[in-house]
Amino acid sequence: MRLTGYEIFAQQYDPVWWEKKEMDTIVEFLALKNPIDHLEFMSKPNQEVTKKAISALFYPRSMERKSVLLKRGMVFLDGKERELMLFTGGFAFSRVELDSLVTLLLDASSSGKIKQLGPDELNRRFSLID
Repeated sequence: MRLTGYEIFAQQYDPVWWEKKEMDTIVEFLALKNPIDHLEFMSKPNQEVTKKAISALFYPRSMERKSVLLKRGMVFLDGKERELMLFTGGFAFSRVELDSLVTLLLDASSSGKIKQLGPDELNRRFSLID
């Protein structure tokens, strides 16, 4: 069970290692950057709301509430398939790129060749992001 109590919604909650790993995997998959450290990231005027949401969900300051992933799944938005991710501090939609997901999970190279992984390694990778 993902939710174990009120604590994850508390201001001082410090995510456990697997929750941090899950958030790091999402950051890597979505190719996000900390807007404070990378001023060029999301620098267009129409991206300001998205930039603030990324900062709040994935790069909170030391005294701000840390978000953790509660649930994720596929939804249709404007007739297109998107991934909905629900966090303790908000939610996000992403475009799902199958090639990117395969590359991340299975170590596929740009040539399309997939690194052979054993069942234990595959299970570990899928468990870390599920």
